[in-house]
Amino acid sequence: RLVEGDNLGALDALVQGHAGTVDLVYIDPPFATGGRFDVVSPVGPRPPRGKGKMPEVRRPAYTDSWPGGMGGLLGMLDPRLRLVHELLAPHGSLYVHVDPTMGHAIKLLLDEIFGPGCFQREIVWRIGWVSGFKTRARNWIRNHDLLFFYVKNPERFTFNKRYLPHPE
Repeated sequence: RLVEGDNLGALDALVQGHAGTVDLVYIDPPFATGGRFDVVSPVGPRPPRGKGKMPEVRRPAYTDSWPGGMGGLLGMLDPRLRLVHELLAPHGSLYVHVDPTMGHAIKLLLDEIFGPGCFQREIVWRIGWVSGFKTRARNWIRNHDLLFFYVKNPERFTFNKRYLPHPE
């Protein structure tokens, strides 16, 4: 099933028939960057190698700015995260992908909705290497995002750990 549009309505509809049944949710909400993002789709035949670029069509996807700044973003996320909480099964898990500029505020919101005891881990996801123009930054270089791992019930969640042997 593919739903195009505001996910608030879709989440609300899903809760009606599927509350307490979802095992895993991963969300990647906006980061409040203030940027405008497009969907880029290739069109037409691919030109021969070395003979120009593939024709493309750009359509606006979303604008990542929120009236009220951080408070506006949190206000948008709050009802959606509450619906995700309702959708999760008692053994269900949630992973939320954020960047460090919004991570602290979103973690507080998650603690309020899920409860601090449902927080399991903050995973630091390295997203880049320090090279080229990045090395010219005047301070520390942004090269990671965060994943917050929460569970619906810390006594019942499912986590399938994989053990890998150490190399010789």
